[in-house]
Amino acid sequence: MADDDRAEFAVPAAIAEIWGLRERPVRGPRPTVGVREIVDAAVRIADADGLAAVSMSKVAAEVGVTAMALYRHVGSKDELLILVLDAAVGGPPELPPVEKGWRVGLDAWAMGMLAAYRQRPWVLRIPISTLPPLPNQVMWMERGLRCLQETRLAEGEKLASILLLSNLVRGYGTLAAEIGAGAVDGAATFAAVMRQVLGDGRFPALTHTVMSGAMEADVPAPGEPAPGADLIWSEMRFGLDRVLDGIGAMIEKA
Repeated sequence: MADDDRAEFAVPAAIAEIWGLRERPVRGPRPTVGVREIVDAAVRIADADGLAAVSMSKVAAEVGVTAMALYRHVGSKDELLILVLDAAVGGPPELPPVEKGWRVGLDAWAMGMLAAYRQRPWVLRIPISTLPPLPNQVMWMERGLRCLQETRLAEGEKLASILLLSNLVRGYGTLAAEIGAGAVDGAATFAAVMRQVLGDGRFPALTHTVMSGAMEADVPAPGEPAPGADLIWSEMRFGLDRVLDGIGAMIEKA
């Protein structure tokens, strides 16, 4: 078997179909459902009832086939969820022209990713220990790298930069999804406990920070909604700016 044949054979059938690398069989009955229809059905279920509601049997019922028939298209639930992640996040937004500068572009890139996570926070619960290159994911990488195309950074540095930004957004997104509206109460409780246990002089730097009020969350007025995840997004904005500052310093030295 040729090397090219082995490489193509190694691509799971569902992923090959998503990329358009797999031709439909010319013989036999035409399949009534494809991988895209299956993935779209799983996304609808997760949108309506959460990620935990997505099962092979429910997805099969949604598209009108048996669960066994589903496995002819998708090898496992884990494989399905990876495809769902790519479809649910979607592709990146159109970015400002390159002439606006790398920082404007990467900022818009990161905020576009943030918007996708805020729209569908359940995608952050999908494990990404094995993430094959899928169409939307690859387009996110392409758009991010384009922002740095005119800089003097090495290609590895460009890739590391967009991965750092991606991990920053995903990390804060996961934190916001898990803490949500409890962010304010949690911060207030943390500060209250710290004020009582930091009096023995073991943690002078932390004591100074707590006593400054830096850990206090703004308590909303009666009738106003708690900022919840918005508090975490504002902290992400600070982190994003600092990462962009660091990339800028690298570019200046390149």
